[in-house]
Amino acid sequence: LLSQDTVSDLQDSQDTIVLFCRDGTQSQAASRILRSRGLRAMHLQGGLQSWSYEIDPEFPILYPLTERGGFWYLLADGETLRYRRAIRLPNREFRLLDQDKLAQFRLGQSVLSNLPSVKLIISSPETFAVRGPGCKLSELTTFFSQEIRDSPDWEREGDKSEEEIERALLAKILLEESPKILASHKGTVEIEEYHQRQLKLTLGGGCAGCASAQITTQRELAASLYQAVPTLDKIINTENESHSS
Repeated sequence: LLSQDTVSDLQDSQDTIVLFCRDGTQSQAASRILRSRGLRAMHLQGGLQSWSYEIDPEFPILYPLTERGGFWYLLADGETLRYRRAIRLPNREFRLLDQDKLAQFRLGQSVLSNLPSVKLIISSPETFAVRGPGCKLSELTTFFSQEIRDSPDWEREGDKSEEEIERALLAKILLEESPKILASHKGTVEIEEYHQRQLKLTLGGGCAGCASAQITTQRELAASLYQAVPTLDKIINTENESHSS
């Protein structure tokens, strides 16, 4: 929010205000409001997401609604950077490698030596993810080349996760967290399906048919879900899915 004094100062200086947001929608609206008040304002078209896709592929895309192959994404938990593979690796499963597991083989030891802030690695046929609150994308892209991301060591050394156990944990998290998150929406959420690490949710109450349902599902709820189940690959709002098909 800009005070009237700040607006007056900007009008006098004729400085240009450049706004940006995640996908360009909010900054576009904000720049339009500022221009209506006589200010020089512009916005970054497509937001930081387009900047990542078109200008700097090493800039992490924040909390995506969709993911493209060949890019890194910062997931909603704020600690996990995930690379979406351009080509699906055959004969692979979901594998988890914590620090204790990484310390048991040469490649894992190299990870801990070069990137000590890494707490967990998650490898799957379609993704490669690194969790660590201090991880920097520039360091990850330098160390985790395609050869390392595709290494069979992750499959051979990692721990296999069980979908049924994960589903029960996701249900527990939703039971505990969704009332707090959806209270203002007067909404409800239920698991319709959890298969191949894709979680399908059905939103009801005030969230049913809401244009913001996908954002609520994949950003607000996603933070706790990804934190609890790091192998979670995708969250789908079934209502939006049916509308788009």
